[in-house]
Order: sequence, then structure tokens, then C-alpha cells
Amino acid sequence: MSIKNVSIKEEKLRAFHLRNLALGNIYGPLTGKASVDKPWLKYSSEEEIEESIVESAIGMKHSIAEGMSNSATKYAHLNSSRYIKSDMTYEKSKEMGDMVAKALVASGVKKGDIVTVCLPCVPEFGYFFYAINKVGAISNWIDFRTGEAELVECLNNVNSKLAVTFDGVCEKVNNSIKKHNDTSENKIEQVIKVSPQDSLPLPIATIMNINDKLHKNNSPIKEIEIPYKEFLKKGKDVLDFDPVKFDADDTAVIVYTGGTTGTPKGVELTNKNFNAVVQGYKNSKIDFNKGDSFLHFLPPWTAYGMVIYYLLYQMGVKCIFIPKLDPATYDKLILRERPTHTTGIPKNLDILLGSKNIKANTDLSFFKTAAVGADTMNINTEMKVNTFLEKHGSCAKVIKGYGATEGNGTIATTSNKINKIGSVGIPFIGNNIGIFDIDNNQELTYGQKGEICYCGDSVMKKYYNNDAETKKVLKMHDDGKVWMHSGDIGYIDNDGFLYVVGRIKRMFVRSGFKLFSSEIENAIGSHYAVKNVAAVGVDDSIEGSVPVVSIVLKDEYNKDELRNQILEEINDICKYKLFEYYMPLNYRIVDNIPYTKNGKVDFMTLKKESQEYLKPNTEKNKINVK
Repeated sequence: MSIKNVSIKEEKLRAFHLRNLALGNIYGPLTGKASVDKPWLKYSSEEEIEESIVESAIGMKHSIAEGMSNSATKYAHLNSSRYIKSDMTYEKSKEMGDMVAKALVASGVKKGDIVTVCLPCVPEFGYFFYAINKVGAISNWIDFRTGEAELVECLNNVNSKLAVTFDGVCEKVNNSIKKHNDTSENKIEQVIKVSPQDSLPLPIATIMNINDKLHKNNSPIKEIEIPYKEFLKKGKDVLDFDPVKFDADDTAVIVYTGGTTGTPKGVELTNKNFNAVVQGYKNSKIDFNKGDSFLHFLPPWTAYGMVIYYLLYQMGVKCIFIPKLDPATYDKLILRERPTHTTGIPKNLDILLGSKNIKANTDLSFFKTAAVGADTMNINTEMKVNTFLEKHGSCAKVIKGYGATEGNGTIATTSNKINKIGSVGIPFIGNNIGIFDIDNNQELTYGQKGEICYCGDSVMKKYYNNDAETKKVLKMHDDGKVWMHSGDIGYIDNDGFLYVVGRIKRMFVRSGFKLFSSEIENAIGSHYAVKNVAAVGVDDSIEGSVPVVSIVLKDEYNKDELRNQILEEINDICKYKLFEYYMPLNYRIVDNIPYTKNGKVDFMTLKKESQEYLKPNTEKNKINVK
């Protein structure tokens, strides 16, 4: 028997033992440390545990393109996607992906090359995701909402000779490419321009009033541009070929961090990273079934948006592409498309709660998964959404998850069956999570708050061309494993459920006490009149930092004659629920909370606004209306 098989056998036996301890089937010593005891194993069967261990050790060696090709054969005549009323089968989508791959070969793209892609959530995103991997190249995904300076930096960071852009955002991206080419030795030689109508049958394109005016070209780089359909013709003489072989740990994708704490960093993700997340979801108890549908408006330049698409393709779930979501019409979109699953940000579910289009008798039984990510969700809103969905016939509960670009989108998740209010779930079997002391990297016990760290098959390879930043987050611990340091503060309960308290950079110290904004936000969010709330610590010459709270009231309560009474009630709630040192110095009613382009609360802007607001309003617990 090989050493590898022995280690697999030992790992299985240990995991089965820990599972039985967690279930109470046997009795024995536990350490009180989650990453060692793994209490979450009790929610998985021995078969699921064994499958994950074997896959981690000797499986998951196929490339992204091989995985998608296998799925296209398995689900050939099933619809893989819908885009503006037009459905496409797996067989046809693979045919389109293969055409793109041939055109890439004809354009000189080979294994190890980097192709930069800047597309919204349209079918071509899927074709290029597959095709670039099939030829053995690396796809470098950039966010077209980013400013020109950051786009130029992302282009300068890699050596791409070919780029893919989208008509609707060409001006800014084209300007960035022009600036890159003017200043860099490694120039982009060809730009493929995708247009919104490229994936639409002509009658639908005509009805949608999408016409050739989009192709009018005043671009500063028009001499190197080629329309997508012209690009496809380049591959007509290239013979069919099998996907290029990758090593499991070869880089497949570069995707950028959100940049909320500084300059975005390029994250190298491998084929194994993607396969690991798919394996994790398969055993997560989220009920994905062949023939289901998923409303997909997640940005494809994010790890989560990309890996969810790959997951859907692997599971036989139809992907409904939404290039740009209008939050105000989210409820109408749900009612029109009737998806089995969707995921978004907490604000999306807030829209459902206040929808005038969803009547008391509206049936939402088609809805099996209502997932949220990207930002924390107020526990009071979570409970309201659960009640709302139940009243409308849905079996869904709010599914929260925990992840990051460095963890390829998802590290842990809840499901409809394995769920606790306020928790972001349990880790995938192939991942491990622990809570560590910020100062000395020693693991803490259940219920203690510290930095969330994780390791496993979905953790990134490294930051691209940035060893210094890589060393700051990927650290070897005393157990001999390399752990990803998330920068998040949280804790794990006795059942293995993870709770996120906030970012280390959002933690602030008041008179020697460490404060987390989420504690204040959850308390104030329980008030019946509060629609949204965000707390920040602002500088104070006496106490170091003090909490200032910004509150958005529901429309029916946002009236002059009610505001002071409501704020008095909120102050009483804080006195009742919070430690004295958590008491806000100041409350302010605002029209809205600022958000970043990624749908997260923009705490940097909020802190600046709160600091300015506080200057003339420094009386303790003062109640002010903007």
C-alpha cells in the first residue's frame, strides 16, 4: 500500500472519529479548538467525508475546460443559459466556446500566456472563461467600473498581448489600453470587442433595439480592435483539439481583490481551487438539481461570480445572465424569471421585503435558495426575510456564506437545513477554519473572538508578482500548515458555526476596550423603524475612538414629528443591549448609507462623513437629525 493511500486512510479514520465525537456516539478528549476538533463534521455523512478526502488527495486534477467539456456531454440537450429571452443548450454553448478557443489559437495564444478580459455577465464571459483555459492560457479578469488609473495598473501588472472588452464600457477601457500601450514595452496587440447583441438571435436583437450604432468606432485604439464575430472567423481552419493539460496547481485565473483597503491585488487561482469549491458545494446540502435555474448577475471579474458560473455548469443548472442589475427592479426580475436559486448582496433582499409588486398571495414556492454575500447581513433583516419567504410559500431561508477572493469566493456556507441566525455557516469539508489571537497566532477556543484564518484546497496560490503581500497573509503556523489570514474578526460556536464580527481594520479601541461596529448595528437594527444602520469609530482626543452611528429610517417613520422619539427609543435599546463602553457618542439620521462599487458599505467615506459631522456635535449620546 502506498504512503499516499495510508495517509488517506488515516485522515478518513481521524475524520470519522471526530464526527462521532461531535455526534456524541463516542466519548473522548477534545481540545476546544475548532480547527482540531472540527465539530462541523457531524453535519456530513461518512460517504461525503470520504469523497472529499479522496478528491482532495488524488482527484480534482482536471482543468476547468475539461470539467466544462464533460458537463456539456452529460447535459448536451439541457439548457445551460438564458440571455434576454434566448436559451442555449450545453451542446451549443460548448460549440461556441470551442470556436473561441480555435480563434485564440489562430491569434497565437498558447499555454502560459495571459489574456485580459473585461466583460459583464453575458454569455461571452462563459465562452472566454472556458476557451482561455482550454488553450492552456491564463485569464486576467478586470473590473470595468474601476477608474482609469487602476485599470492601467492592472494592465501594466501583466504581459497581455490580447484583451477582450465590451462595447458598453469601451471608452474608459480603450483609454486605459491606449495609456498602457503608450508607456509599456509589453503592448496589447489585439483587442476583441464584444457587443450586447452578439449572443442574440437577430429578431430579438431588433426588438431590443440593439443595432449597429454600437459598433461605430471612435476608439483611440481602433487599429488593433476586431469585432467579436470577425475574431471567431479567424479559427475556421483550426482543427478540433482537446483541452491543454494543466497541473492541478497551475494558475488558471487572475482576479483582483476589491481594493477597499488599498490598491487591488491580483489573486492567482488554480484549476484545483475551482474544482475544490464545486466539490464543497456538492456536499453543502444546498439543493442544486439538474434543470434548476440560477439568476446570475454577479460580476464575472469576481472570484465568486466566476466560480458560481463554473458550479452551475457542472451541476446542470441553467444560468440566467443579467448583464446589469437595476436594484429597483429586482423584485420584478424575480417574478418574471422565477429562478430556483439566486445570490446577491443584503440590499437585494431588502428590496423584496418592501416590494409593492409582491402581493400577500404571491407564490414564491419556486424559490429554493436566497443567498447573500459580499457584506454582513443584519440579523433582524435575516429573520424578516425568512418569515417573508415562508409566508409566500418558499422553503428557502437566507443562506449566508463566508469567503474572499483569496479563498476563491466561498470557504463556508449555510444551507436551508444547516443554518443559524447570524452565522455564515460551516466550512466545506475540504477547508479548515480556526480563530486565532491577533497578537500571537495562537488558536482560541469556542466563543472567543479573534482573526478568522483558513486553509484548504480553495485557498489561492499567491498574489501575482507580489511576494511581499503574499507573505503577509499566507503564514505557516505551529501545526505545519499554511493558513490564510483573512483580516476578519469572528468566532466559532460549539457546533462549528462561524460568525463574522467585523474587519480588524474596522475594530477600534475606546478607552482600552476593543469595539466591533456590528455589535452596535445589530442592536440598533432591531428597532422597528430602522431600515439601515452603520456604525464607525471616529477619532477622539480623550477616549481614542468613539462610535458614531448613521441611521436610515423606513419611509413611513422618516417624519420630523417622529424622529426624536425614535432616536430616544434607539438610545434606550443601546443602553439595554450593549456594554456601557459600546454606547454611541452620537446618532445621526441620514438619507442613505454610502456603498462601494462592489455593494459593500463604504466605511472610509462613512468615517470621514461622521468625523466631519461630529465636530459641532460632541455632546455624549447626543441625538441629532441631519
